[in-house]
Amino acid sequence: MDDTDTDTDTDTHTDTADDAQRPAAPLAVALHAAAALAALAAVAPPVAPPSALAVVGGALAARPAGRSLLRPAFDATAAEIHAGRAAALADLTAALGAAEWAAPTRLGRPVQEVLAHLVGQLERTATELGAGTWIEPSPGRYEHWATTEPYVARLGRGRPGALVDALADVNARLATRLGVLDVLEGAPGDLASPHARALVKVFELWMHADDVRLAVGVPVEVPDAGTLGTLCTLAADIVPVVMDATGRARPEATVRLVLTGRGGGVWRRRLAPGLPPPDDDERDDATVVAEAHRFCRLFHAQLAPDALGARLEGDTALAAEVLAAAGALAERT
Repeated sequence: MDDTDTDTDTDTHTDTADDAQRPAAPLAVALHAAAALAALAAVAPPVAPPSALAVVGGALAARPAGRSLLRPAFDATAAEIHAGRAAALADLTAALGAAEWAAPTRLGRPVQEVLAHLVGQLERTATELGAGTWIEPSPGRYEHWATTEPYVARLGRGRPGALVDALADVNARLATRLGVLDVLEGAPGDLASPHARALVKVFELWMHADDVRLAVGVPVEVPDAGTLGTLCTLAADIVPVVMDATGRARPEATVRLVLTGRGGGVWRRRLAPGLPPPDDDERDDATVVAEAHRFCRLFHAQLAPDALGARLEGDTALAAEVLAAAGALAERT
């Protein structure tokens, strides 16, 4: 296995609606049940005690194929990743016609409502970072989509231009605040930190833009290597959380994630939250080999585990459980 980054020159991928057959909640729906992932979208009751979901992120050294590979924890800063995703979304919305704004998405809502929901999620994150004025939902309405109902009502059914302006405004405020956090805090190292929670929201920005692309027949986007490598680290850090939240935690076991193509590399994680990374000489119980951007899409339910095209090695049943955990949480509403 060649564990070097195999970047290509294209920025889009030809995954289509066939790869996203299951209408499901986004990554935010799945993981916000935990306090440690509160920025995704709060849901109640939590699926596991907050203390069980304190996961330490960071780079892991691995020894694939008999040689050492060090994958930096974050190849790009949160501000850099956000800038790229926000610009890509702005280009996408600028090209939408009236029929495309009304096109149904795999989430069961039209494009305009999905993007209005995204404005609400970004505004919530901006508010957590001291740069927004998030509108609280109606009392008791804390299911993921319900948390943004004021934004969907105001922006999801009116003039698309108002929605485009709202996206530009909240993204401009987030850009300023994330730039400050990158300087003051460096790379996020803990899923419970505001900085890391903001990065999770940037992940959702990418995924929702691809929801729109799938709806209007445009190829999904594969980000640059630095961005995708960072988001792969985030996805790897979430693996112990989803294992715990779906009742599959295995504190004694480890998984090796060999993610190929642009942004790829090797990540090793224990299969329960709050534990130190495996030792370099520790043998991994299971290995998952998959294309990097497709692995990330599991956490937003754009791909089902059986559509990932992964190769499973070692304890293949355990490797399948890792993929199933990501898919199971992504299905929750």
